[in-house]
Amino acid sequence: GVISTGSTNFYVLGNIIHDISGAAIKARATQGNYYVGNTIYRAGLGIHTQAGNDFAHVINNIIGERTGTHHILFENSATAAASEMDHNILYQPGDSANISWGGTNYTVTSFIGANPAKGAGLIEANPLFVDAASNNYLLKAGSPAINAGRESGTVDSVMNTFQSLYGVSLRFDYARTQRLVGTVWDIGVYEYTGATNSDTTAPAVSLTTPANNAIVAGSSISVSASASDNVGVTG
Repeated sequence: GVISTGSTNFYVLGNIIHDISGAAIKARATQGNYYVGNTIYRAGLGIHTQAGNDFAHVINNIIGERTGTHHILFENSATAAASEMDHNILYQPGDSANISWGGTNYTVTSFIGANPAKGAGLIEANPLFVDAASNNYLLKAGSPAINAGRESGTVDSVMNTFQSLYGVSLRFDYARTQRLVGTVWDIGVYEYTGATNSDTTAPAVSLTTPANNAIVAGSSISVSASASDNVGVTG
């Protein structure tokens, strides 16, 4: 996972974190925590803030299929009170999502009831990935993540600050598609573009001329090759 101890301005923006036994994102004694637009899947724990953190902004993240206790765990009540936690999707097949917020355990429904401002845009649903089993976290049509995120306020400020500090714009998704596509940002690392983009297998290319390990010379050299692809492109 991504861990901070004793640092300042801990940015975790637009990452895919999956199949780990511990926490995907974890902070202790860290001042300024910004967790925006991440997709976390099959982690022991999604996001964990321990003692000594001042606040955390947890926005536009997908956290699904935890293998441990919590999707989100904020140990300290003062940190929880000073933090934002909105426009996220939590998912646990066959069970309820689990949030521990300043020492109190919640389901998504009870968290929204107790913390309506912080729970704004919080969704408990299957995010509908193209193929999560194969680590393809692109969104399918009908995903609850589509046009369900937030781009104003803290998100806009975080993007501006990050670009000012490091000279890099993060107003792009994981596939380098510019945010936004549609009316508002999608939740998670990908913007839905209307295509599944499910082809993750590289084409197979075979060079037939010249022969393997042949040494060739001259001002004109002929090269022949054949190619095939799993989605039916040949040539």
